[in-house]
Amino acid sequence: MNPGYEYDVPVTVSFPLTLGAVSMVINYPVELAEIKGVQIAGQVPCYYSASAGKIYVAWASISPLQLLTDDLMLLIKVKVNTGEYIENQILFTIDSNSELADEDALVYQDVLLNIPQLIIGNVTGIESLNNEFSLVNYPNPFSQSTEFQYTLIEGSEITLIIYDVLGQQVQTLINEYQPSGTHSLRFSAQDLSAGIYYCKMEVQTDSRSQILTRQLFINR
Repeated sequence: MNPGYEYDVPVTVSFPLTLGAVSMVINYPVELAEIKGVQIAGQVPCYYSASAGKIYVAWASISPLQLLTDDLMLLIKVKVNTGEYIENQILFTIDSNSELADEDALVYQDVLLNIPQLIIGNVTGIESLNNEFSLVNYPNPFSQSTEFQYTLIEGSEITLIIYDVLGQQVQTLINEYQPSGTHSLRFSAQDLSAGIYYCKMEVQTDSRSQILTRQLFINR
């Protein structure tokens, strides 16, 4: 990944919550990045503006979102500015005046959100500082379909497989080599019965391997 390209930065929640309203201010280094878009849960439009190193986000709905631990709450679309970099971090920090509320407009206290820190280098490009792969999906629970978003910190052989609660393989979604970056995939569950399923992602590179799982809830 290189300066001049656009990337998706996921913001995930650290515990389950019902999200009815968002009022956030997110700080970012304006000299390193340009904000190209913001979406609630990766697909729900919201009001936002970006200026002077601050992203202002506002959203409310009478149909609250049910988020589980590590679910995607906010997706920030970022374009990395071109320039001569030795090494610079793109750090996103949340202003103390930010608030998340439930369906009754009650404000959550001490909410911890997870935001990747990005690094720009003239050799390594831009990558996650925590050096980890990630897998999230939204919505969850869902009735018809859900969208997986996953981040590969380097080019990898990847499999993404759905299993039922008995461990029986239901469907293979991915079985191929993919380049580094943030990827997304929509999964249709129209042919599946209601219940609990599991998504297992196996990642293999030349130097490491990792397995990530997500519990899926299908409601009818």
